[in-house]
Amino acid sequence: MKKKIPGVALTLILLILLTIGAYYLFNRRSAPDFFPQDTVAFAKVRSFKSFLKLDSPLVDRYAGEFKSKKWIRWLPGKDFYLALDQDKNTYIFIELSFLAPLFSSLGPVEGNVLCITTNKDYVMTGGYIGSHREETGKLKGGGDARFVLKRPEMFLKEEELGEALWGEVNVLSRHNALKISYHMKNPIGDAAQQARAEKCLALVPSDSDFILKVNMADFEAHYARIRKMFQRSALFQKFMETRRKIYEKTGIDIEKQIMPLLEAGAVIGARDVDDYFAVMEKETGLKEMGRIAGELEKRYPVEFREDDFDGLRAWTVDVTGIAGLIVKNLFKEKWEEMKRPFYYARGDFLLFFDSLHSLKIYNRGLETGILPSSRAGDFVRGLIYRSSHISLYMDSLYLNEVYKNEGVYANFSRLFFSADFNRDTIDGEVVIKLKRNSQLEEDL
Repeated sequence: MKKKIPGVALTLILLILLTIGAYYLFNRRSAPDFFPQDTVAFAKVRSFKSFLKLDSPLVDRYAGEFKSKKWIRWLPGKDFYLALDQDKNTYIFIELSFLAPLFSSLGPVEGNVLCITTNKDYVMTGGYIGSHREETGKLKGGGDARFVLKRPEMFLKEEELGEALWGEVNVLSRHNALKISYHMKNPIGDAAQQARAEKCLALVPSDSDFILKVNMADFEAHYARIRKMFQRSALFQKFMETRRKIYEKTGIDIEKQIMPLLEAGAVIGARDVDDYFAVMEKETGLKEMGRIAGELEKRYPVEFREDDFDGLRAWTVDVTGIAGLIVKNLFKEKWEEMKRPFYYARGDFLLFFDSLHSLKIYNRGLETGILPSSRAGDFVRGLIYRSSHISLYMDSLYLNEVYKNEGVYANFSRLFFSADFNRDTIDGEVVIKLKRNSQLEEDL
């Protein structure tokens, strides 16, 4: 005969279940509802444990102090939220159900939500979701973390990035890297046309410090607005510095005269930080270089000629007339140093060099070709092969040159950025390979 459960025990079990159910039904508050009204950025961290797997002084600097906190043991398997207000006070919100009051010594508690904040005057009041439902809705989805920057210019310095920038973050522990997928409303307008720059990557030096791939067939139509978006960034200032140097050395204004080459699908890069090169489709490249040469020959006593350089036939500029006689007799060595650019055709491509030294090294067996790769060392550089409207790769040498006063970049081994200009949004990726705590520069 089966034993019957005593009525008192059954009643007690039902009472406990009803109490828990009632709590979840009537007292289940959402952490984002308590974000401060002047929130400028917020995020949902879905896998804190993943971030702790990264080996980096940058992670230790910002998360190291949390490792010693007793309450941190709750976070690895628990979603939590981060928020930043106008004054850059930080807020950590954790939904702890009926356990929240037990942690009231750490910060204010409202219902099932605990807040740990640097703002001593903060009072938990609900209502944020009601007026910002579309923004907080972007926290739904996958990823180790999801984020929204309501005021992206506060973090990225650019002025024209629109109302918000949002996306997700995933930890690539195998590569000691972070992958950030981002989205923003397109302030530029129409969707951009795709060109075919990937074919040029076969001739790009494999040890490049910097690679820019522009795959927009109508780049000139978008360039003015892209320029306005990024003109305050350190990278754009580096571009303007390079533009000035090229103009002083060659008379070529790369902003005005190289656009057709980019529209045809060119790849621009650098070795040893400032030894620049370009690879482009031959027919378009020769046509545009001929046009540039014609404009320079009208303004100056110069002429583009094909000469022999240690057995290699390449085009470069030469001084003509009386000025040429003076320069070649009195300043021959100086003129040879100043001669540039150098370019020549190889197969279906036109190769462009900023110096004779660069041209000679390239043709002495320099390893070339950028390909997709899953190896830890080449992974980030190999992402440049992906189809996108704009892709950018920089290694630690170039990063340190561009961001000399930005300490955070000293922790990056490699950086990849891409952007696709769709009709309504700009979508892209940022992949950051971090230096390890014990890593030396020569091991990168």
